Amino acid sequence: MIRRVFLLTCAAVLSPLTSATAAVSRVPVYVRGAAATAGWTDPSGERDDSAKDLIRHLQSPDRRYIRHAPSEAEGVIVLEVVARHKEYRTLVLTVRLTAGDFTTEISGRSDVSTGSWRNCALTIVKKLDEWAQANRARLAPRTDGA
Repeated sequence: MIRRVFLLTCAAVLSPLTSATAAVSRVPVYVRGAAATAGWTDPSGERDDSAKDLIRHLQSPDRRYIRHAPSEAEGVIVLEVVARHKEYRTLVLTVRLTAGDFTTEISGRSDVSTGSWRNCALTIVKKLDEWAQANRARLAPRTDGA
């Protein structure tokens, strides 16, 4: 019994240190709404809602290779919410990914009847996590020196 309590205590003490170390090694990702780039506001607020969804998913402990960056200066990757629309019975969220001089667009889709914009954001974040893993070597020098 004493051994069990000791092990649980050690795990509780070391757990925050382990997660803090993992957070440092993950690639920081900054998210912004497209309208916010030049200081403008989004009249519908939809892109800001999707930006918040993306941030929530980036803050999840399920992300192995990426994490949310609180400022654009800290972000190695910048996600810019470009569009949010419906195609027949499908919700589509599109973001622009920028990492250094590389730029591409990623879309997340979700069925209207069973999905949500939040699901679209989750799809994008999962794709980004995979992309960051595949491109870790190119992103790592920027993570250390940024």
